[in-house]
Amino acid sequence: MGQCTVLLSLAEPRASEHAAWLADRGFEVLNAAMLQLESLGDSPNAFDSWITKLDPQDDVLLPVSPGAIACLAKGLQSACFDHQQLSSMAWLCLGEGSLDALHRHFPTDEPHPLRRLGGLRQRDLASLLEDPSTREWIGSRRLHLLCAQHRVEALQSLYATHGSQPVSVHAVYREYWIDWQVERWSQLLQALTKTQNLAWQIGSVALLERWQQILDQNKQSAVEHADRSTSCLLSRATRALAMARLFAPHERIIDRARIMGYCGESRVVAGSKAFLDALALA
Repeated sequence: MGQCTVLLSLAEPRASEHAAWLADRGFEVLNAAMLQLESLGDSPNAFDSWITKLDPQDDVLLPVSPGAIACLAKGLQSACFDHQQLSSMAWLCLGEGSLDALHRHFPTDEPHPLRRLGGLRQRDLASLLEDPSTREWIGSRRLHLLCAQHRVEALQSLYATHGSQPVSVHAVYREYWIDWQVERWSQLLQALTKTQNLAWQIGSVALLERWQQILDQNKQSAVEHADRSTSCLLSRATRALAMARLFAPHERIIDRARIMGYCGESRVVAGSKAFLDALALA
């Protein structure tokens, strides 16, 4: 396993946390994080208006991503809220990655009966909220969607009157793209050209498309400036990526990667342990 190199296309701060976790287990890790999630806990009233009113019998928390859980935990710490209240709340998770994050940031001493994994193959919000068993589990409780700041209005419009279930939408983080320096980008490309056994973990379609956008921009710039050295480096790195084993939490991410020309073996996995097991089997 130590011979494998893992390229991470995840959002920060999860990317750095996961990179350290993999490095401790003998993997060489290349962190290609291009998106930063930033908690909204720096605002004194960011959570006070709704968190203090939560009740496990009346409310269910549904984070739209693992990052929402991590940012909520950090925000609560910054705002000096007690984590224990949310540890005992009812949670509904889209996938194993969110359940992992929940156990990591809001741990309990034993399996919690109010924590539910959606368990659907699609692992998307619309499918989960249409699932009959999920709707029955939620019952008449209010559903609280935890998301990025820029998604609040869209989700409010989409789910504010979702059937008979009351839905509230809360921003728990903001996000922005990371501006990579030329030196860092060059170092990553050089590292990719030296890999012999590359595994590429991709967290979302947006992260994959951002990666491709930056890659294409650099290729175009190298052509315009007749920079043969950089063009060669980009070509070699692209060839390595084209044959990398792909790991993603959703089939749609793999499908998008295929369209972009990434042809390596692929597996749909979510959660740190599942990813580690998949690496061992590949």
